[in-house]
Amino acid sequence: MVAYGFYAFSNNNPDTYFDEISMFFAFVFSLITLLSSFGITFKTSRITTLIKTLSLVSFFVSLIANILITSISTSIPFLVISMGLLLLVYLLISYGLNRSDQ
Repeated sequence: MVAYGFYAFSNNNPDTYFDEISMFFAFVFSLITLLSSFGITFKTSRITTLIKTLSLVSFFVSLIANILITSISTSIPFLVISMGLLLLVYLLISYGLNRSDQ
């Protein structure tokens, strides 16, 4: 539903694939962060709580970032680079939390 919302929200040129690409990135980022926040358990409850909290915060940050990008810019490379960086930062932090063994 989030991905379709971004598809319907963006009113760009029909000659470009910006709508479909923004929908794809919204779907992928929402899928990864929401699955991580609701469906994953780790060795300790502390790490599980930290990663679930990080996932929810990352979901809302990506939601706001995607809304700003689709309303301000029509550049596909800017969308791909910014959402890719957000995803990599999320994965790096969650990997670091998982490896910390606290």
